[in-house]
Amino acid sequence: MKFWQDIDPATGIRNNNNSEVVALIRELRYAPFAITADGFFRMTAADFDRPRQFKDFLLVPVEAIPESISYLSAVSLEKFLPQP
Repeated sequence: MKFWQDIDPATGIRNNNNSEVVALIRELRYAPFAITADGFFRMTAADFDRPRQFKDFLLVPVEAIPESISYLSAVSLEKFLPQP
């Protein structure tokens, strides 16, 4: 797997090639959610191509959460996680 990152010298903006990572996440049947102060937001493949401030993600098995859900609060996340 190849990962690379270019930095635009004029703007300092980083450009990441995340396509192989995104493909692996899908192959392993996980849904990526961005972890932000406001909650968890489902990421699409296109979202990984855009510049973003956050770098932390939660991977949820696709069978654990309906595809129609694109946002989770910390409280709502509990109902999708297995209980001990």
